[in-house]
Amino acid sequence: MSDNTARRLFIFCIGGTGSRVLKALTFLLATGAEINAATIVPIIIDPDKKNGDLNRTLEILKTYQDIYNELEFEKNKFFKTEIKTLASVNDDKGTQISAGFKFDFIDGNKDGKFKDFIEYSTLNGSNKDLVDALFSDANLDADLKVGFKGNPHMGSIVLNQFKDKEDFKAFASVFRPGDRIFIINSIFGGTGAAGFPLLVKNLREADKLNIQNFDWLINAPIGTLTVKPYFGVKPDENSEIDKGTFISKTKAALSYYNQKLLKNHTVNVMYYIGDDFTKDYENAEGQSNQKNDAHLVEFLGATAILDFMKISDEKLDVDDGRTEESLVKGYGMFGNTTTLSFKNLGKKTKARVMQGLSQYMYCCKYWNQQIEKSIDKRKWSKGSNNSSVKINSKFLKDDFFDVDLRQFNSRFIEWLTEMQENQRAFKPFRLDANEKQLYKLLEDVEQKKMNIFKGAQWSYADFDSALSEAEGKVGELNVEQKFMAIFYLATKSLYDQRIAQTA
Repeated sequence: MSDNTARRLFIFCIGGTGSRVLKALTFLLATGAEINAATIVPIIIDPDKKNGDLNRTLEILKTYQDIYNELEFEKNKFFKTEIKTLASVNDDKGTQISAGFKFDFIDGNKDGKFKDFIEYSTLNGSNKDLVDALFSDANLDADLKVGFKGNPHMGSIVLNQFKDKEDFKAFASVFRPGDRIFIINSIFGGTGAAGFPLLVKNLREADKLNIQNFDWLINAPIGTLTVKPYFGVKPDENSEIDKGTFISKTKAALSYYNQKLLKNHTVNVMYYIGDDFTKDYENAEGQSNQKNDAHLVEFLGATAILDFMKISDEKLDVDDGRTEESLVKGYGMFGNTTTLSFKNLGKKTKARVMQGLSQYMYCCKYWNQQIEKSIDKRKWSKGSNNSSVKINSKFLKDDFFDVDLRQFNSRFIEWLTEMQENQRAFKPFRLDANEKQLYKLLEDVEQKKMNIFKGAQWSYADFDSALSEAEGKVGELNVEQKFMAIFYLATKSLYDQRIAQTA
């Protein structure tokens, strides 16, 4: 048995879908979702350095870290899970590895066309003929700066060098018993479909590589999320990406995964998710133009990671390294409608995410609509006998609130808005609710009637009362810690009283 308080989860996020699922997970962790690990170490594998989805996720991760570093977590559960880069957990300070969450695994002198990467011009006649048979002229002239554009046979050549890089060696050197690995990939594109089986192969055959701790990687608990088609792209005769190939690629990949990964029990748990009700995005081959709207599938994909970390070591049989049989899990919803809400989530999913998301949504509403009216005037901002720290209007101009929290919350609302406006839509909240509609903030969730006069209605005056009550419970904390603690305790009280008994 391992110590869960010290357990780390290394998450390999492959391609654009990997980054989008990681973004959803980051928002869930910010709301206090339980993940049964002390530290998350995301490792993003994407050759497209300017990918819009990637860079939006990197910004959110960095802001999350800035907020986490200012807080305590005895009274507050928001942002309570640590998110670290591999470089920050690496013990060998002399190792040259990527400083951020994204691994730069393509050498600068090969960061061009695919034919330059494989050194096509240096091949002799027979080898050149073989390459010509395997790859089209378009493949050979493809620009690696935008990824593999739905060509996993190209991706497998490029991504296979990852095992020889200092980043992978550094990961192996810090991996220890009790840690776990999770891999996120799409199955209908190029980067994810190619990178996933190669990564698993290198982990399970680590004894063939010149790396430390290879025996721990061979026996590591590995969970995976394979994302099937859940969006399309508009036709574009100038683009190599064609949604008409998504299903055939998916079938081919699934057959391979079944033979090589499931029957051989190479992974402990494999999660599948997708949706046949899809929206066509603009046909962007990569870089900054590839910034897809957030989607329900990515949100539910993130909950697979929470589920994986709840599975016991005994069930995964981690002492022997492999389960006797790979667990395979999909996701089912209640109701096949075009717009879904909390009521459509399964019982376990709802228990894991609904309260945290609701509490944080309450906070965002208050911070956006009310805090400037209440601060300096209400009991919670003036300090009590238990705490001399005051939360005054100056605090709203400090970087913690005015820069970090505002930026993170803006991305959080953007994420919810994009899911609400996507197809299939996920609408857990009425984002336009005003003060008089707070009792209707949670979509399709009936709130408890508190008295015969107001029924279920409540206002920011009730919120202020809950904050003042919470302020007397937190003790001596600095202003940032106290601020988040009283908002966590107040929103928990509001939710427990008004929602939990009816949800």
